[in-house]
Amino acid sequence: TILKRTPSAEVYVPDSNIGESYSPVVTTDSDGKEDAVIEYKPIGTDDRFYSTTKPAVIGAYTVRVTIPETAKYNAAVATSEFTIKKKVPAFVLNIGSPYVGTDYKPSVTTNSDGAAKVVIEYKAKDASDDTYTTTVPTTYGTYVVRATVPETATFASVSATTDFTLRYLEAPANAFEMTGTTGKNGYYVSGVELKAPAGYLISGIYGGTYTESITYTDSLTSVYLKRTSDNALTSAIAINKPKIDTQAPSFKAGTGSIASGSVMYVSNINITVDDPNLKSLKVNGEPISLTSDKDNVLTLSPGFGTKTFKITAEDEAGNISNIEFTLKAEWLESKTIIPDVVLPLEGNEYYNLGEGYWIVTRNTPEGPVKDNTVYSGGMPFYVEEGGDYTFTKVT
Repeated sequence: TILKRTPSAEVYVPDSNIGESYSPVVTTDSDGKEDAVIEYKPIGTDDRFYSTTKPAVIGAYTVRVTIPETAKYNAAVATSEFTIKKKVPAFVLNIGSPYVGTDYKPSVTTNSDGAAKVVIEYKAKDASDDTYTTTVPTTYGTYVVRATVPETATFASVSATTDFTLRYLEAPANAFEMTGTTGKNGYYVSGVELKAPAGYLISGIYGGTYTESITYTDSLTSVYLKRTSDNALTSAIAINKPKIDTQAPSFKAGTGSIASGSVMYVSNINITVDDPNLKSLKVNGEPISLTSDKDNVLTLSPGFGTKTFKITAEDEAGNISNIEFTLKAEWLESKTIIPDVVLPLEGNEYYNLGEGYWIVTRNTPEGPVKDNTVYSGGMPFYVEEGGDYTFTKVT
């Protein structure tokens, strides 16, 4: 008996992604291959679900090839399994190195049709994954950003992560300009403003109110800039403390104030010139040595007459104060003559003689000139011509 051959038979369909074309591969030595029938069914279903329609939806399938009987070969059947899967999307995540203060967000590139629903999350670099949050970091530090594209009917879900540093903006070379009225020796003689450079705003408090300029105060040790184009923030920028002296020297008489034009009856008086940066002092145009902290106290006296003093004080910043006042000997308040001293008297003035009898000597450049008249006390004494006089009581 001559028998028909039993052919070898195999069928193979590669796994594929949805939307991709595929073709079954039949391997057999039967000459009936050209008439083979290819059928498909979902895995797990009975054979009545076989169909020649190629599956096009996601799932796991069985492919069956039936090779018909020929004159030389018996019929043959072979099966295999394959899967149609969701597409794994291309996915690129990039965030760069954003600056503190900017409204930054990562760049996500994907061919998934779920791109519009990508979820962006953040965590600190060394924190655990359960700390991921959608809150965007705003403070300096190193972080991880995670982007997740959701699963769709066609594409699988996929996530990507990348590290980034939220950094401070580098301050420009000239971070601020100090402006104010300048005096001498590098001093300002007015309040000082710190002005931000073009394209920036300035603040004395990190994250505070940023403006074009701020006023310098003694408590201000650093400033911060914000770039107006993107709100990027710098870290602290140290300030070299400016020399400021807005107050001119002041004058005090004893423990009280003194004003220009004052007239005071005193034997002597202490005038204090008050200024922490006092540089020079003149009395009636004559310089006063300032070698110690006590040199700014002037002891002035009218002697037995009247003297006018003009004091000029200047500080290191160039602030200048002037004051002019008159001191009169105490006896001039009542104009009662005191004996045995040289008294500078003004002409065309009356003075008072005390009780008793008096003789008068006028002191001239040529020598004393004695008036032989004896004057009775207790009555006015008229001085016709001013000069230096000495009054002596006689018994």
